[in-house]
Amino acid sequence: MNVAIVLELLLAATLVAWGAWLAGTRLPMVWLARRAAAWQRAPATLRLTSLQAARSRSASFRVLVRYSYEVAGAAIEGERIHHCYSPSGRRLLHKGIFNRLQSGSVIAVHFDPHRPAESTILAGVNRDCLLYALAGLPLLLLGLLLALHGVLLGADVEVPDWLEVLGVLLASACATLAALGVRAHDRLLEDVAKVL
Repeated sequence: MNVAIVLELLLAATLVAWGAWLAGTRLPMVWLARRAAAWQRAPATLRLTSLQAARSRSASFRVLVRYSYEVAGAAIEGERIHHCYSPSGRRLLHKGIFNRLQSGSVIAVHFDPHRPAESTILAGVNRDCLLYALAGLPLLLLGLLLALHGVLLGADVEVPDWLEVLGVLLASACATLAALGVRAHDRLLEDVAKVL
């Protein structure tokens, strides 16, 4: 097996792993956000809000909240804004969310009637949450297609033309979905700030 095929298979494995990681971490958020839309609602008092900056290679920001609500006479605390809400480097967008969540305010939260400690301020799936979550699927497919291409080349089997065309289409889909996914996360943060 020549070096080019080995490199192609390594790239394929990297794409599959990256795509699987993205899909595995983000798709459950969509499922939970969708499920939370059917949960019961209760009034909650915001106890703490802060805009946190986490330093790594680049600054990442997120709004931390803590709210309390009652279910069947029991006081419960929650911390989730939305299942798809996550940190990013867009400080102004997080600042917009922070400005809407002031300590002492009374808001409505969604809570799971079977596990009342599970709660969220916002629920449901919008287009932006879904796009952000689906970003790993084209990478996964492209990695699998690249692996098939590498295996066929390694076995000295003629690679069909449609496989290369499909590869180009998937690569284009990856680039498009990646661009839409980055913008979708920003739009999701804007939507959260508007709804609160």
